[in-house]
Amino acid sequence: MNSRRWHHWQKISSGIAAVLGGCLLAVAASAQTVSYFPGGNNLASIAYEDAWPENGDGDYNDLVVNYRFTVRSDAADRIEEISMTFQPVAAGSLLNLGLALRIPVASNLPNEYAVTLQAQDDPEPTVLTAVASEPELTWVLLSNVRSAFCITCSDLAVNTQPENPPITPSEFEFLAVFNPPIEANLEQDALDLFVFRTDNFSHQIHLPQYEPYPQCPGPGTAAVYSCELFGTQDDCSDSDSEGFDNTGRFFVDCEGIPWAIDRVFVSPWPKEGVWFKQAFPDGFHKPGKPELLYYLTGRINVPVLRWGALLSLLIVLLALGVKRAVRR
Repeated sequence: MNSRRWHHWQKISSGIAAVLGGCLLAVAASAQTVSYFPGGNNLASIAYEDAWPENGDGDYNDLVVNYRFTVRSDAADRIEEISMTFQPVAAGSLLNLGLALRIPVASNLPNEYAVTLQAQDDPEPTVLTAVASEPELTWVLLSNVRSAFCITCSDLAVNTQPENPPITPSEFEFLAVFNPPIEANLEQDALDLFVFRTDNFSHQIHLPQYEPYPQCPGPGTAAVYSCELFGTQDDCSDSDSEGFDNTGRFFVDCEGIPWAIDRVFVSPWPKEGVWFKQAFPDGFHKPGKPELLYYLTGRINVPVLRWGALLSLLIVLLALGVKRAVRR
């Protein structure tokens, strides 16, 4: 349920285009192709639990990020530009977490490229340098995500407790420009938005479709990921133990539940300490229980009348009106 659904990519070409399955797909070569995820100006959302390899409280509000990708390609389908708009909207973790982006391109790329990040209130963008220890191009977007909210909220759970005033986060624009364009396979799940612990970059949490690299070589051997944590505590990555087949899936527990969940839409998230299965009894991709969710836009935990309750209220009001009319 957590594989990024690339049929939600919209490819818009200056050549001939066709609509297939409700998505706009480029079907002819052109000077440039622009691909969007999840489509146009829409936003997707990714929610993280920070305690891997422990399950934690399961409220999936330790970090919530809304985002959108745009990829520009030339007529030969080479990548000219990758951009991402993103906005951290909740940071309920008591840990300091960072946010990073990885793309499937070797870090020793000979092509020239320029990468910048700009917050909405900053007059100039900041130049980003790729992480030297990573075998694929990886950039730290935020070394501590709390900086997206405020400087003084380092010890607070941000936008997860309704009794506290909401904090409006900054929006960011990431831009990578490649000259000349690069050969890259940006098909399914190629753009990896992940979190790491600020004090330990190797302690990362990814969506379950991202296989560790290099292959975890064994105990006591250095690697990019914290390889020694796989298969410990509640983690059942890449296994079929306890009756659930997790083969080829990582950062998942023995029931197949991941530590990061991706959705192709934006919605509220559970309040602090509310287990996600209570807040979303029909699944994270369905509407949840309003009284257990946090709303950022001022409608914090406003009860929602169901149609049945509303109909009952109307019947009562009509009955009272009829009763008064009879008395007259």
